[in-house]
Amino acid sequence: MAQPGFAMMWANFPDHKKYPTLRALHTAIGGQLAAATPLSQKEMQLAKDYILAACIGAQYVGTALDNETDAWAALLVEAGSLPIDAYPKLEKLAKAAPPAIVSQRGVVLHLKRCVDFVSAADIGKKINKALVR
Repeated sequence: MAQPGFAMMWANFPDHKKYPTLRALHTAIGGQLAAATPLSQKEMQLAKDYILAACIGAQYVGTALDNETDAWAALLVEAGSLPIDAYPKLEKLAKAAPPAIVSQRGVVLHLKRCVDFVSAADIGKKINKALVR
């Protein structure tokens, strides 16, 4: 016998019009949504390190520095305690770093861009928003 699909079961649920989503039903029967769990200090540092590696690597694609930041990021994933789905979100956040500035000598300061981004006072809020769990 075939397993019924979710769509069929939901369509046959008596109050599916009154409760159009599982969230609505869950709330109606007294359920509460899980509160977001804040990252521990260790997890926050891991997230910052991963963002820094991703940001730097993106600036130096195809170079030895890119290879090193890829290895660093892989090490952080292997040794880290964040869920595996956190890392693409952190990589996306790394891409949100503001543009690099140019020094008075005309040098584009990509490293400063990345370091300033992960050192900003609001980076913790940005990380928590990206990783709401």
